[in-house]
Amino acid sequence: MEEKEKKKTNSGTKKNQTKQNVTSKSKKKNNNKKRTVEKSQTTIPKKEPAPKVEPKVIEKEEKTLIEEPKIEQPKEVIKTPKKEFEVDYLTIIVLILACLCVFMVCAKLLGKDKKDYNESYLVKNKIGNKISCSDIPNALQGEKSYIFITNVGTEEEYMLEKRMATIIQDKNLKDDFYVYFYEDTCHPSTMKLDEKLEQVPAILYYRDGNLTEKIIREDKTMLQDGDFARIVDIYEE
Repeated sequence: MEEKEKKKTNSGTKKNQTKQNVTSKSKKKNNNKKRTVEKSQTTIPKKEPAPKVEPKVIEKEEKTLIEEPKIEQPKEVIKTPKKEFEVDYLTIIVLILACLCVFMVCAKLLGKDKKDYNESYLVKNKIGNKISCSDIPNALQGEKSYIFITNVGTEEEYMLEKRMATIIQDKNLKDDFYVYFYEDTCHPSTMKLDEKLEQVPAILYYRDGNLTEKIIREDKTMLQDGDFARIVDIYEE
């Protein structure tokens, strides 16, 4: 009996020990779980800033990739004005050549006008009849006659004839207007003058072969077309 009781006590102690072992193990497990949880809780906040840093780096890289093509655009813009400048340069050359051509043509025309000063504008354009000293008596046989006495050869006289031409054409005086190149050898009586002319150019107006008006500037300045127009207004109604 005693042996049986000893066995029971031993078995009871064994059971108690096993229970204590189980409880201790469970406690250890719980403690381990708590530690793991604590460790996990402590490690998680440390890992959280890592993913936040990575997108920032990616954004910077994207920005640099987007900005790179913008640098290439001004290269194309710089090329276009060069072509425009070349076109403008060619047009400037063409304009300069055109101006030179116009200048040469004008110079030739002016040169011709200067040569024409040796001729009478009225005679050249068939507005006045050229006569010599011997032709004057025949020119005075008409009802009226205008004799323009000139030296020819100066620009002033050439321009005077040019202005007188409009008056002659307006009043239809072509058939009655004569141009005489002054000669010292021609006697004044041929023109029905008492003495030689003191000044040339001059205009002599004859009516029925008689000297009616002698148009000469008293101040000995150049004869003007207005002096001729004054006589025409008086005698040509």
